[in-house]
Amino acid sequence: DRMTEVIYAGLEKMATEGPSDDYMQKIREYMVRSHAESLKDNSYWMSQLIARTREKKDYVTQFDKVLQGITADDVRAFAAKIFHGGNRAVVGMKTPPAKD
Repeated sequence: DRMTEVIYAGLEKMATEGPSDDYMQKIREYMVRSHAESLKDNSYWMSQLIARTREKKDYVTQFDKVLQGITADDVRAFAAKIFHGGNRAVVGMKTPPAKD
């Protein structure tokens, strides 16, 4: 229950305030590094070929432009849409009591 409260508080903060500029910059840097690594992987290229042929989508050539175009307000609005959408499922697990 406590963990759910912490998670909901974090999501609510993201939905109302959005991420900080520092956080956005760190995420962008991580995504650029991750994308550069993905470019070396055959499975990445296979998924891109599938996206290109089935969906007519190009996720490679405009990656940097799209990434730089995402703002903190975009993230805030998306988080608000998801978090305040009214669809939630809370699943929890409890450890059974120890047997004597």
